[in-house]
Amino acid sequence: MELAIFKNPIPIKAIPEKDLNAVLFGSFLDWISAILSLNEDATSKLEYALPAIKEHCWSMGFPEIKKMIEMYADGKLSVKPIPNHFDRIKFGEVAAAYNEFNRSKVEKIDVDQEKKQQDILDIITLFDYFKQYNRIPQNQVWVYTYLEERLEDFKFTKEEKQILMQLGKEQKLTQEDCIIKSKRVLLSRYFTKLIAIDKHIKELI
Repeated sequence: MELAIFKNPIPIKAIPEKDLNAVLFGSFLDWISAILSLNEDATSKLEYALPAIKEHCWSMGFPEIKKMIEMYADGKLSVKPIPNHFDRIKFGEVAAAYNEFNRSKVEKIDVDQEKKQQDILDIITLFDYFKQYNRIPQNQVWVYTYLEERLEDFKFTKEEKQILMQLGKEQKLTQEDCIIKSKRVLLSRYFTKLIAIDKHIKELI
């Protein structure tokens, strides 16, 4: 059942109370009873829970309230769904769990953004280090994979890689060490090419 109210993102605090009550105790009551498979007795208890929407969801629109209820019904929130039960207490728990879910998403985005910025700073630092010392520390080989995934011109031929791997084997290196050394050499070649044309890695990442 797709209601017209689920297409309107206006926060419920902006809806006149008379109109809001008409929706809550009309089509929305029918929808939430259906999605939670509530019997007549449970639906009667639900009526006492609906006014709590004005407290817990005042800044949400009905599309987001719909999403919250569906996540609860699908077991995607920390509150476990209880068959044929949804009272005011349960609604408060669902709203709290949904808010916590959203906070954790924001925190993850912040962490991911911080990691991205730190990676860029570390690569810039590595490039400057290479310009001065003409070497790539072994613990910085991750930069090879980072650039390979993001820069179109960070490409090397199959022959180049095979030659470097063969040289590593002749030096009695393990397979893992051969790969690490090859990546360091190729990364050095790329940095050297940038330096030769007076470009800095920060212009590309």
